[in-house]
Amino acid sequence: MKCIMLGTGHALVTRCFNTCFVLEENNSYFLVDTGGGNQILSQLEKANVDISRIEAIFISHKHTDHILGIFWLIRTLNMYKKMGRLKNPVTLYSHFECIECIQNITKELFNHTFEDIIQYEVIQDLDKRVVLNHSIQFFDTYAKKEKQFGFQYQYDDIHIFSFCGDEPCIREELMEKATYLMHEAFCLHAQKDIFHPERAHHSTVLQACQIAQKYHIPNVILFHTEDYDLTHRKENYIKEGQSIYTGNLFVPNDLEEIELCK
Repeated sequence: MKCIMLGTGHALVTRCFNTCFVLEENNSYFLVDTGGGNQILSQLEKANVDISRIEAIFISHKHTDHILGIFWLIRTLNMYKKMGRLKNPVTLYSHFECIECIQNITKELFNHTFEDIIQYEVIQDLDKRVVLNHSIQFFDTYAKKEKQFGFQYQYDDIHIFSFCGDEPCIREELMEKATYLMHEAFCLHAQKDIFHPERAHHSTVLQACQIAQKYHIPNVILFHTEDYDLTHRKENYIKEGQSIYTGNLFVPNDLEEIELCK
């Protein structure tokens, strides 16, 4: 299984796309968040992701940079349905408030709710499902700004990919068994007085890596960052993170792929 980063930036980036990604196995896809607009279609195309092979979508919360792309995907999936390219509806997982928002806006935009294209699955804290033939457990992240969910995805018999949303991980007890922890890192700790991540309830690279080190998580992927200096972002973030974290640290660029170890 691999993780393909479609976007890596926070809500107001202009030099990269908003954070969203796909987990891929055997040319089938699990899409996590959809970014802030129709650039999601471009990013999927650049990543060679066939939209008709997306089996499931997860929307973590209803902030614009995570949810708005879904409406462009619905429009595309509707076209594929008419063309005979979409064999089965795509399952969309999210909490009730988020799904209600998507359904209401879809009805307003298209005068249709597209139940033949999207099957909505309302999830609650610690609900378990099966996605791409693997077990997944969703959980409420207890986010401060907006109700938000993350998940733990067991992609083989023993390894777990954990995604804890775009605020600092509060439910750290759920991260202990993670093989990969995907954690937001708004900026370098050395630049916190410039970007003020705490004002938006975000963490720094150092703070994210402190959590990973505390629980001996072997692999950490940092995402949802500023885009001030993309040329040196990877280098600078890894340098600061490795000052406290001894595992494998990934700071991906848009469209970068990460092979998940087994």
